[in-house]
Amino acid sequence: MRQVILIIILIASVFSFRVNALTAEQAFVSAPESVFPLLNKNTRLDMIDYFNSGSATPSRNKLSGNSRVTAIKTNILQFAMSASSTCQIAILNLKNGKEIIALIETVLAPEVDSKISFYTTEWVPTEERYFVEPELKDWLTSAGKKNIKEIEALVPFMLVGYEYDAVNEELMLKNNIKSMLSEDVYESVASYFKQQLKYSWTGKQFKLIK
Repeated sequence: MRQVILIIILIASVFSFRVNALTAEQAFVSAPESVFPLLNKNTRLDMIDYFNSGSATPSRNKLSGNSRVTAIKTNILQFAMSASSTCQIAILNLKNGKEIIALIETVLAPEVDSKISFYTTEWVPTEERYFVEPELKDWLTSAGKKNIKEIEALVPFMLVGYEYDAVNEELMLKNNIKSMLSEDVYESVASYFKQQLKYSWTGKQFKLIK
């Protein structure tokens, strides 16, 4: 009998956790303006209302640019901050039963480049290293690693686009160096680079899939 009671309590606690879990939509609305300085709370609420009603009407941000939500799921929300930048909010489940917020910010112009930040569910920046940004060598094929000195001279830094795939719990990194190199330089190094890297969410961190 005691075991039955414990099982019932466990099931109830799990159900309660799921009901009370933070959604990406809630995280977007609750974010302090220091996270999204161009969007006050009312503007964010309007953006969600427009999206849920099927309207393509954009909302005005504080720089008089157009902002709009482009996708909403339970643990994902994507929006265009402007014509030249986008954001993706993802709710990640930790193995200890807690959650964290991952925020991917992408600049579209002049070249596509992203960064990812992590926060607690109260939008406090976390010091935990949930993701380690890949180095140049991580992008290189076997042949590329043999010519790394030559490549370092031609490619001083990487341009990388990030996107989180909530279905497979994978962080996708896309190589965008082609857009910053001349055609002849790119052709000379293209075969040395991987075009994409994938990281799997383990409940503790994003781990590179090799």
